[in-house]
Amino acid sequence: MPTRVAEQQEAISSWLKLGFAVVSVNVPGEVEHLHATFPGVRFVKVMRPETKRRERPNVALKELFPVLAAAPGRICGIVNSDICFCVRDDFLAFIEENAAQGMVFGSRIDVDNDNHDVGKEYCLGFDYFFFDKELIPLYPATDFCLGLPYWDYWVPLVLLSKGVTVKRLISPVAIHLRHYSYWEQHLEVFGNKFLGSLYTLFLSDRQDQVIPSRLLDSIKAGDMGASADVAHFILRYLVQSLSYLHPKITEACVTINKAAFVDMKEKLVSYEERLADKERALASVLASRSWQLTEPLRILKSQVKTFIK
Repeated sequence: MPTRVAEQQEAISSWLKLGFAVVSVNVPGEVEHLHATFPGVRFVKVMRPETKRRERPNVALKELFPVLAAAPGRICGIVNSDICFCVRDDFLAFIEENAAQGMVFGSRIDVDNDNHDVGKEYCLGFDYFFFDKELIPLYPATDFCLGLPYWDYWVPLVLLSKGVTVKRLISPVAIHLRHYSYWEQHLEVFGNKFLGSLYTLFLSDRQDQVIPSRLLDSIKAGDMGASADVAHFILRYLVQSLSYLHPKITEACVTINKAAFVDMKEKLVSYEERLADKERALASVLASRSWQLTEPLRILKSQVKTFIK
């Protein structure tokens, strides 16, 4: 982007050091301004008629996919330009191995200073996607754009709906300096587009096996907010989880996430204890004399109901 250049220079420098070939897809007028500022980056212009330029130009995914398809190599990626990877030198090989015939994606860690010493996982979306180029033909034409709402949900959900292996990288490898966001004004428009996409992708008999049928009710009802929650649930809990060791991440950076993990573990223990109590209570009822004496009545009641039906 033509703004917040310093943060992007640090981020893209981290990509180049890891061995990634970096391509920036921009609308006319931006490349001339950015070319000298980002050495090592190949710029591709997206040519579009003047009448179709947006107030704040965002590249559409349908403009980006052909660029990815034409790039060398088997694995391609989409990464927000202000994401800094704090990882070992083997991260590229790790991605190539795990994204083969599938996708690896994940969320950033938001920090408030350049030292990257304290951070919290961004829980509203996802910031990097690496996938096999052979999967690009699976994507239908779309109006979703980089930098606008819901594209980051749509990209992995399309592949998941096609039965492709999708893995979420849960290690905090992507660092992002927190800043004001501009996408809220587009939330309703793209939210409705996303709702329609969810309906198309998941409302079929085959897809009932991908997500629980009860979660489809909000999509059928046309509830945009609830549908976003469903998508969030799918991408966080119904895909494979992938971990990566990363010695450069400081302990403080994941402190908040560790606290959340401890809280989740304590809740799980509490649920298991409550479940055990209920199972003991149920066993006590089943073993009671009154339950055994009333068993013939329950059998008779069941037979009467069956006869009436």
